Amino acid sequence: MDLHQLIVELEEDDARVWDEGCRQAYSETGEIIFDRSGRVGRIIARKTEWDEDEAWRTLIRVIGQIYWCGCVNPPRQLARGLPDHAHDLLNEALDGIIHVAYIANRRYRPHRKWRLRESFSLPSLPPRFKERVLEALVIRDLEPAHVGSRIHLVTDLITDVTELASRFWELPEDCYNAACQFSYDDRQLRRPTDQATNRPRSKAEGRSNIQ
Repeated sequence: MDLHQLIVELEEDDARVWDEGCRQAYSETGEIIFDRSGRVGRIIARKTEWDEDEAWRTLIRVIGQIYWCGCVNPPRQLARGLPDHAHDLLNEALDGIIHVAYIANRRYRPHRKWRLRESFSLPSLPPRFKERVLEALVIRDLEPAHVGSRIHLVTDLITDVTELASRFWELPEDCYNAACQFSYDDRQLRRPTDQATNRPRSKAEGRSNIQ
């Protein structure tokens, strides 16, 4: 049992935003033992409410990132004689792959210590997801051949997890470019006029035409 002590009066402030691990814990594993007025339940419901806009913006940003971390930059670092840097980038890409899988399933990521294991139990996953991720996580040495084999594994996982996300979310043709328009705070591109007033949503609700 994990007990959390919170001050209700402070948590009722909408400016206090719970981190993702907290939202996952309270929405999926939390149990209210006593709440006579329903005050605690209302706080939890409000704090853990799923935000489709926020999730979409995060999704396109992460998909854009994992392409560079997993497909583009590792071979470049290998060519520069930096195989350790290539491995590090591939590890970052694997983090992103797991993140995409959670968003595709409309689930918050749990705390880092549980995140990998719990991802293997998500309802919708690419084929042999667990086996492939665990294989891609292993770093045996810094030899170019081994780095290359990891690049191949991670690239295939990126392709498959992006395809998974596209089944449940309306994805733009270029996720990185769209993220620069709608998600990043430090590299905003001008949005086309017809898109500026058309905030993207999920495929589940059929509301997005962003390309």
